[in-house]
Amino acid sequence: MIRIAVLLAAAIATFAGAAAAEPVKLRIQHTGAVPGMFGNLLEGITDHYRHYGKSYVIESIVIRGSGAAMTALAAREVEIAAISYEGLTHSIVTAKLDVRVIADVLAAGVHGHLASPFVVRKGDIKTIAGLKGRVVSTPTRGSTADTAISIIAAKNGLRHGIDYQIVEVAFPAMLPALESKRIDLAYLVPPWHIIAERSPSYETLFTMYDAVGPIQSLVWLAHADFIAKNRGAMVDFMEDHIRFRRWILDPANREAALKEVVRVTKQPMELVEPWAFTKRDHYRALDARPDLVLLQKNIDMAKEQGLAPDRFDLVPKYADMTLIEDALKRIK
Repeated sequence: MIRIAVLLAAAIATFAGAAAAEPVKLRIQHTGAVPGMFGNLLEGITDHYRHYGKSYVIESIVIRGSGAAMTALAAREVEIAAISYEGLTHSIVTAKLDVRVIADVLAAGVHGHLASPFVVRKGDIKTIAGLKGRVVSTPTRGSTADTAISIIAAKNGLRHGIDYQIVEVAFPAMLPALESKRIDLAYLVPPWHIIAERSPSYETLFTMYDAVGPIQSLVWLAHADFIAKNRGAMVDFMEDHIRFRRWILDPANREAALKEVVRVTKQPMELVEPWAFTKRDHYRALDARPDLVLLQKNIDMAKEQGLAPDRFDLVPKYADMTLIEDALKRIK
């Protein structure tokens, strides 16, 4: 009996050890715009993810808009979500989530990089005030685009969703909806801004920068308890992700990077090459560090414009840069 008990204990210990060795699953939300949020590029270029399959694995989850992403994060349907500054405010102030900003996703209108355009049919609408009575599109309510429209409309005497109709339209459907006159204003992110530039049928009414200035558009957010429980795997992931960022954002690797984008998105090279990883693309921090000073300004702006119920101090409680800092100690 003693021998059986010993063998049973050994078997249980072996099973427990195997279970403990299972890689942590990181379900990472993105909008489907690649390489904007990297998305399933994170799964595709595993050469740069040295710990992939060992301490963690990645599953990319397409969820469009910060509001829906916040809901998924709150429900523990994703481990990491790309959230706008307005969504971040609602996550903390309204939903009372104990979450942390852990990394940059992308920024707009900084360091000479793209601030996405809001486009109309050429000759149709001449001024912001001309949006009155029209149909305005946003990828989702509560997104950075929705916030920008609200702010620039208010500056021109228009009430958001009252003086014009708001409809949610997915990024790929923006231009077709504008062309067919189902909407009168489209928000274009890469690569659709290049398509619009090449056509004589469209013109820019205003840009994201015109509406809100420079912004830390999106940051990665994760629950504090998940970070604490899986800290080793999270540092491993961040180490790999920083290596990946340094590789893909290095001009010397641009040809190979573009081929990866084409492979993942199935878009033609002639559509990707003019903008991806250039100043015509959004800005991404080389070491994944978000601009926390700019992010705080954006949070305060959301409150000042009445788009958020309250403000809060991002640092030190709601930003955890230690994952990046520990990861950088390993990278030479």
